[in-house]
Amino acid sequence: MTIGLSKYLKVHRRTRKLVVWAGALAGLYAVLGFLVAPPIVRQQLEQVLAAQLGRKATIEQVRINPFALSASVRNFSLKERDGSTDALGFEQLGVNVTLSSLFRLGVVVESVQLSKPYVRLVRYEDGKYNFQDIIDRFASAPAESSAAASPPQATAASPRFAIYNVVLRDGRIDFDDQPQKTQHAITDLQIGLPLVSSLPRQVEIVVAPRLSANVNGTPFEILGEAKPFKETHEAKVHIDIDDLELGRYLAYSPVPLRIRVPSARLDTRLVLSYAAARAGGLQTLALSGTANLRRVNVQHADGTPLAALERLGIDLDSWDFLQMRAALNKVTVEAPEVDITREEDGRFKLLGVLPPPAAPVPAPAQAAPRASEPALKFSVAEFALTNGKVRFVDRSAGKPVSLALAKAAITVADLGNDGRTAKLKAAFGVGAKGRFGYEGSLQLVPLRTEGRLEIAGLRLDAFAPYIEQRLNVLVTGGALSTHGRLSLGVPDGSPVQIAYRADAGVSGFASKDQATSQDLLNWKSLTVTGIDFQLAPLKLGIGEIALSDLYSRLIVNSDGTLNWRGVPKQSETASAPAPAEERASGPPPDIHLGKILLHGGRINFSDYFIKPNYTVMLTGVDASMTEMTPEKASEVRLAGRIHETSPVEVAGKVNVLSPDLVLDMKASARDIQLSDMSAYSLKYAGYGIEKGTLSVRLSYLVHERKLEAQNNIYLDQLTFGDKVDSPTATSLPVRFAVALLKDKNGVIDVNLPVAGPLDDPQFSVGGVIVQVFVNLIEKAVTSPFAAIGSLFGGGEELAFVEFAPGSAAVDIAQEVKLTTLAKALDERPGLKLEVGGRIDPQADRQAMRRAAVDQQVLAAKIAENEAGTVAAAGGVEAKVSSDEYGKYLGAAYRAADFERPFDAKGALQELPVAEMERLMLANAPVADQDLSLLAQRRAQAAKDWLVGPGKVAPERVLVVIKPSQESAANKASGSRVDFVLK
Repeated sequence: MTIGLSKYLKVHRRTRKLVVWAGALAGLYAVLGFLVAPPIVRQQLEQVLAAQLGRKATIEQVRINPFALSASVRNFSLKERDGSTDALGFEQLGVNVTLSSLFRLGVVVESVQLSKPYVRLVRYEDGKYNFQDIIDRFASAPAESSAAASPPQATAASPRFAIYNVVLRDGRIDFDDQPQKTQHAITDLQIGLPLVSSLPRQVEIVVAPRLSANVNGTPFEILGEAKPFKETHEAKVHIDIDDLELGRYLAYSPVPLRIRVPSARLDTRLVLSYAAARAGGLQTLALSGTANLRRVNVQHADGTPLAALERLGIDLDSWDFLQMRAALNKVTVEAPEVDITREEDGRFKLLGVLPPPAAPVPAPAQAAPRASEPALKFSVAEFALTNGKVRFVDRSAGKPVSLALAKAAITVADLGNDGRTAKLKAAFGVGAKGRFGYEGSLQLVPLRTEGRLEIAGLRLDAFAPYIEQRLNVLVTGGALSTHGRLSLGVPDGSPVQIAYRADAGVSGFASKDQATSQDLLNWKSLTVTGIDFQLAPLKLGIGEIALSDLYSRLIVNSDGTLNWRGVPKQSETASAPAPAEERASGPPPDIHLGKILLHGGRINFSDYFIKPNYTVMLTGVDASMTEMTPEKASEVRLAGRIHETSPVEVAGKVNVLSPDLVLDMKASARDIQLSDMSAYSLKYAGYGIEKGTLSVRLSYLVHERKLEAQNNIYLDQLTFGDKVDSPTATSLPVRFAVALLKDKNGVIDVNLPVAGPLDDPQFSVGGVIVQVFVNLIEKAVTSPFAAIGSLFGGGEELAFVEFAPGSAAVDIAQEVKLTTLAKALDERPGLKLEVGGRIDPQADRQAMRRAAVDQQVLAAKIAENEAGTVAAAGGVEAKVSSDEYGKYLGAAYRAADFERPFDAKGALQELPVAEMERLMLANAPVADQDLSLLAQRRAQAAKDWLVGPGKVAPERVLVVIKPSQESAANKASGSRVDFVLK
């Protein structure tokens, strides 16, 4: 055949030339490809990379095979910015392009192989990385002018390419984290990518995708099985992770984290399945397998604990990302611990770990998902939580609240949000002795649960700060227990539905009044049976309430209301009560109260509505209330004894469920012997009670929201015995207090009828006026003028009268006080009054000096008038005008008898008016005796007024030289007279 070709070429010279030229071109192509191009490419690559990256780049060798369309680069190195070490490099990169690229009108790469790539990353102390200069270089590069000038074009078609057999072998990444003083190493990095292509026609091959490495010594591997070139593309990716420490890598999150994770280890055996039809797109994209998160410890940014758990295990049957369905075989949570903290401002510290919310972007109306169709439907065949703990601290309630839930166990079977009903069982301990248990059904969409609830030994004092926020009560003891059926539902677009049918009880309850720290309400046992509660519409039924060994503090306030009305704290922004005509007119709620029984109670009752206040202890109290409904009032009976001796009775009707309060109650206690209380009087007053009786009659009627009340307290012939030494006795003058409160007949009597509408607490008050007591004996003793002032007006200001500095004249304003005081003394003939004058050393002395200087100036004017007309009493000329003041001040200064400055010639030195006046005031003769006489003149002036215009008997008003230091006139000026009642 060769001989024939030679002959053919000899005959056809033109063809022979073509062959020669083709051979020459092929040889030239080979020379250029094999010999010329490699060093040029190597040089250009080094120069371009150095120019673009600002780093030194070196390549040992570039090989090109122009006939096989392959190329390789050996021993590439990119230096650090300072040229000290290699920042990036590899041993060899080989690329092989197939000739089929010419026929497919696209690039087809048969293989890409990268051997021993190496990357060195460094994070410096300032948080920047060793490649920051490269990022800055590209970020600051100006955009190409052509790109800026080019008009927008239509979207181009996707580029046609196919890259086969991408292999990375024996890679390594070293990371030097200088701020954390930690080094990380990813070694033995292997990557296999079988195909990346946009060409519509492929050959049928089976490839194995792979990603594996050792991350700080921990093996990490993702293996795949794929058949990408059938009519249906199929692939499986195995994600296998063993003992990966997640906490070490969270610090490098590009998104700032607000938590610390000292420990969290991850193990996975997951499989990602993929299937797609050649023409129909994705058919399957699903995840299955198991994942375990172990030894998790999460902290807040400040290092305080947030959450921890021993293990979270997930057995995933399938998670279909296309159908948005997830089916889990089992979820296991072992030993979880959660710390929840609420700060002083009411915010939960847990919310601080979340990033700030982004600005809301309004979505199209048609894109809004329907509430009845969850975005992801899921099911969990079995959920189990064991040995859980929750620590809760709330600092927003004034006093910190600390609660601990321990030994939590929750199991749920067949849970899902596709309408199925799961079986739920939960139990945990609350505090030291409390227990919580619930067992029933659970439906997520719509949310609903129904089951049996049991709570035992729940300490109420643990929630005391919350109670104190709403009530003026300090809860110091009590344990709640209840058991019954609970039903709770949240229907779509409907109110929350809650129903509870159960029995409940509180034992050992104890509470104190927040203002006084006195016991407010205590009991040994409270049992409530037959509870039938429903929220919407409101319904409450109670079969029976039984209460034993009750102690209650019951007070009628000075405005006629009960102290229990003040238990709820009033908000500063609370609106005023609505008038009666604006009250709701709808049907009353369905409330039914059964029988109420009380046995062995003690009631400490005080009535501050009447004066003097009345306090009594009821013991051995037995009480009962019949059934009460909105339409039916309850009959009330109460019987007990006062101080274990005197009986007391309360009877009547009451209905607090009616739209308008119904009350018709009467109470009485008669002829209580005050001598029975002598032991208390000896101990606290230092006097025994020789005789006296007490009678009390109370009557309260509320009809059509109007109150009519009669309150009467009658003390007859209260008489004290001799003084007895007692270390606990008061130092107050008890006899004086009784004398202050008694009338002329030895009776302390208060009768105070009250009437008025409940919606307007401004009641009209009638009855006695003079005999009304303002306070108890102690207040009467310590503030006698306040007691008298409450009867006659004036209050504590009756304890003194004030004078102008330097003066002993009673002005008109002080005469009003003296008139009231004289009237009080007339009504209390057993009282005497001590009068003591006082001075203000500075103000009075200065005023007297001023008066002395003014007198000397006036005397100078009088002396100058030879006719003496200016001396006329009350005459106009007896005053020195402002124009004359300087003239006559100089005359008085020259006539004054004190040491004055002279000039060098021995003449009296001329001084300005202000300086002369200063010297005159400084040398005005005011002695201490003058001040004492001023105090005595003031005391005598006050007595003269009381004895004269006031018509008080002279023997009842005594002037004292030294006033009592116990005077109540603390707010008066120093220039005054003090009064002391005796």
